[in-house]
This record gives sequence, structure tokens and C-alpha cells, in this order.
Amino acid sequence: MGRFTKVLFVAACALGSRAVLYGQDVQPPPKPDENGPTLEFTMKYIQDRLNSEIGWREDAHTNAGDRHYAMNYIISGAEADPKSCTLAFRWAYNIQFVDNAGSPPAATESDVNLSMRDVAKLVVELRSDRDKRRNFYAEYTPPVHDVTIKMVPGKTAHVRSWIRDARGTTERDRESVEVQATFIDGDLSNRLAKALVHAVELCGGGDRDPFK
Repeated sequence: MGRFTKVLFVAACALGSRAVLYGQDVQPPPKPDENGPTLEFTMKYIQDRLNSEIGWREDAHTNAGDRHYAMNYIISGAEADPKSCTLAFRWAYNIQFVDNAGSPPAATESDVNLSMRDVAKLVVELRSDRDKRRNFYAEYTPPVHDVTIKMVPGKTAHVRSWIRDARGTTERDRESVEVQATFIDGDLSNRLAKALVHAVELCGGGDRDPFK
């Protein structure tokens, strides 16, 4: 069975066998044992909490000037199969340009499929913090949290996307080393990440490098 070596939470980093969350010590994710939640229960928990719909305002600051968007984000069709240890879901963005009423809305839908056995770690963080590492600056109202699923080296999640804008629809298939699910509720994001960690452990996944 693989060993989960790192789990990062919002404004937190893994420190030995403990993590810091909002300045408080919390216990690391549970190792699978006879007293912990079963794989069936855990996968159903993940499936039920992935399906969601949220919206937010995004104010992006770029070299070309500020842009303002109204975002609608939906996760649907989540399927967490305990028999095959696979996870699948669809996320969809609908973007309306607030500062240019004449601009047509844009939308992206993506189907995500991955094996829990190939997951290395989970990262939960504010979208704004993730943006800053990419030298992109935006404000989100309300704050938005990303749950990032990172795959082990050499393994990927399959993502099929449909991008719709004024030019039409573009379809794209790709293999990704990480995928995100987005939420407004930070507590939900952390609980979902802990459930994902537990499922990965039960499925025998995780980063197997003993020196990390």
C-alpha cells in the first residue's frame, strides 16, 4: 500500500507528521484501519460533496487593464467507484464579462477521469494565492478555494474539454498531471481533501518515495 507523504491545506504546509491550518495544529489524515471509514463510505462521501454549483465575481488586474467577470461554476455527474478506485466528474465554467456588456459569454466544460491509485497528494488553497505564484493577480468575491489533485510522476488524469466562445466550439483532449475542483466553502474544501486522502490510502495510492 502506498504512503501519502504530503497534504497541504489552505495557508498551510506539511511539517513532518503534522500540518498547520489557519495557525492551529491539526491531526494528519487518518491511515486506513479497521476503525476508519470504509472505502465504500468514503467514495460516496466524495461523490456527494463534489456535485455543487457556486458563483463569484472576479476582478482581474492585467497589463492591459482591469477586467471584471461574473463566474458560474458547476460540478456535476461525479462518480467515485470503490471497486475500480476511479473518480470521474464534469466541471463547467460560464463567464460573463461585466465591464463589456457587448461581449458574448464564454464557457468551458471538462470531463475529468482519474485513478485514485495514481494520486500523489492533495493541495487546498485560496485561488488568489495560486494565482500569485503564476504572476496573475485577481480578487474573488466571495473568496474561492481550489482543491488540487496531483498525480504521481508518470501518471496523469484524462481531461476532455469543450471551449465555447464567439468563434464556436473547440474540443480538446489532454493528459494532465493535476486537476482542480473549486469551492467557496473552505471547510468543505478541507473535509473533501481529507476524504480524498483517505480514499487514496485505501486504494493503495500515494507518493511511494520513502525519502520525501
